[in-house]
Amino acid sequence: GDGSWCQVELAGSRYRTAAGEERGLAVYRDVSERVHAEAALQAQLEVERRIGELSRRFLTVATDAFPACMAEGPATVAEIADADRARFIVMSPSQVGLSGEYQWSAPSMPQRPRIDDWKRDVGRWRWSALKLIAGEVLHVPRLADLPAEAASERASFEADGVASYLGLPILPVAEDDSVEV
Repeated sequence: GDGSWCQVELAGSRYRTAAGEERGLAVYRDVSERVHAEAALQAQLEVERRIGELSRRFLTVATDAFPACMAEGPATVAEIADADRARFIVMSPSQVGLSGEYQWSAPSMPQRPRIDDWKRDVGRWRWSALKLIAGEVLHVPRLADLPAEAASERASFEADGVASYLGLPILPVAEDDSVEV
């Protein structure tokens, strides 16, 4: 090998030679890949468990507790997605705009102001606004992954020190644009 550490599995046994000497035989097998795969699987199962918990919470929340649940949700999904900032954006199909938002930023990040003028911000953040209007999740694990047309978003994230972002559109299912739980 190259002298680096690795995880091994050891199997061995003792035996006696024809002369009566006791000897041992050991077989070592590098299982580093298996150990890393098991750890990745455990991490994925934990993410799925947390997503399941969050989904159950949203599905069973009482109407009067919904705003508090929505306020806590972005922190949970940001932690799951390893994002510096997360925002739930409640879309209004009848107005082609925003009817509410809930956000979370890592403690070291400045909190973004609420979106007051949706039409202005759609123009300013056109790339992300069009994605959210279309119901797409914006998961940006690295700013370098943003396309050229997301230059405004990249500049804003860089100015705030954000390295990763998660934007989740919440699409109402009721005719009055209320979010049904």
